[in-house]
This record gives sequence, C-alpha cells and structure tokens, in this order.
Amino acid sequence: MVQKIIIRFIGKALNALAVISPEYAGKVGFNVFCNPFRAKLKPYQLSFLDTAEKFTIDVDHYKVQCYTWGNGSKKILFVHGWASHSFRWKHYIAYFKEKDYTVYAFDARGHGLSEGKYLNLIINAGYIKAVVDNIGGVDAAICHSFGGFSIAYLLKHFPETKIAKTVIMGAPGEAKHFYSFNQDKLQLSNKTTRAIIDRFKKKLNNIPEYFSSPAFAKEIKIPCLIIHDKNDEEAPVETAIALHKNWSGSSLILTNGLGHHLKAKELIIDVEKFI
Repeated sequence: MVQKIIIRFIGKALNALAVISPEYAGKVGFNVFCNPFRAKLKPYQLSFLDTAEKFTIDVDHYKVQCYTWGNGSKKILFVHGWASHSFRWKHYIAYFKEKDYTVYAFDARGHGLSEGKYLNLIINAGYIKAVVDNIGGVDAAICHSFGGFSIAYLLKHFPETKIAKTVIMGAPGEAKHFYSFNQDKLQLSNKTTRAIIDRFKKKLNNIPEYFSSPAFAKEIKIPCLIIHDKNDEEAPVETAIALHKNWSGSSLILTNGLGHHLKAKELIIDVEKFI
C-alpha cells in the first residue's frame, strides 16, 4: 500500500512538473527510470557472498563488486536483473562450484555492493563486457531479466566479446514496453511521457524502439538458451518467442507457473546441459 502511494505521488509530481517545464520533467523522469533503488543486502545474503573470493574492477570511475567461486576448467558468469544482486544466483552457484566450473558474478552499478546509482541498458552492457574482459572470456553467461536484455545489446554491438554461449531467463526485450508499463503504473500524462522519451533519445542517441532484443538477435551468432514463463507478469512471453525466432540456433524452454523469477531446481539442470 505504501509503495503504491509513493508511485502515485511520483507520477503526480512528474505530471505537474511537465506543465511548468517539460524539459526538466523529462530529465527528472528519465533519472527516476534509471534509478534501481538499491535493496539493502540482508545478513544471510552477505554471509553467502562472503564465501566467494571477492575482487573489484573500475568501470567509468565506479567500483564494480565481483565474486568468484570454484576452480574448474570452464568459466561461467552470472548476470542479475534490475533491483537485484548476485545473491539471486545462490542455488546455481552452489551447484556449479562443486563441478568443473569457475563461477563468476558481479553486482551491477547501483546494485548490491557496487558503487553508483544511475543505470541503463548501455551502461549495464558495458559492465558485462568489462567483467568478461577482465577474466579473459567465459564459456557461458547466464542472465536474468534486465541482464538478459543487456547481453543481447552487448552481443549485437560488441560481437568480439569473448562469450561462447549465453542463457537468457525471463528477460524483457523492448524498451518501448518499459515506457508503456511505467506510463500506466505511474499514470503519467502523454505530455510527461513525451518529455521523458525526448530525454531518452538525447541521452542514448536513439529512440526507444531501437532497443529491441529480437532485433539485435538477428545479428548474433553464438548459441543461446532462452527460458521464459508463459505467465510472466513483468516480461511478456511474446518477447521470448520473438527472440527465439530471430536468434539463429537458439533453443527455447517455456515454463508454466514459475513466474518472472524462474526459480526451480530442474532449470539448473537444463542450464548445465546447455552449457
């Protein structure tokens, strides 16, 4: 209830601001959309992350918190989604570190123990690339939600990145859907939405429609396993189907009843078989 009140307050404030100064409303609204509102890690989450060997890298003057477990011959990287952190992969990490894998994960900017507040698709793709380059390439990158959207952008624009395979789970795939969702959620006026999209185009040098993982997939060559729930309320299943259709050599697993988070032991086995 409190969260709904805050959301409505933000929407009303942006709509009022757009009447006075559309340009400033666009700037503030875009920044709100790019703020993941970092969730504080709980003691049990920190305890698990403390079992890793930790290291940091610098990306654009921000420290990125990275983790590694195991010492196997094959390297895999886990990439979390929006408003999340590396702990979300606990069960995968516990499974793979006991096998012939060296497991890596990192907290995105403004998430977990990494620095910063502001994040967008291009920045997140740059973080993934920086981590992969730092560890000398990976045999597979396993990504959830916004992380999956980010890796599609990365593989399209930086195909030289040393990622042999990827797994994309529960990922949104259209920036335009994100804006439609937030317009409805915040009850933004058309004027406010236009102002935010104008700011989007100015900052990212492209219209929202350009940022489409199914469109990016047409130029991506590495193997991909796409996993998505039929009833995902945060990322429409149609995006996963379109991504599979456009990604040559991809495989698609559709689940029923696992929702957006896709937490099930059987999926860990599916991922292992693929990679």
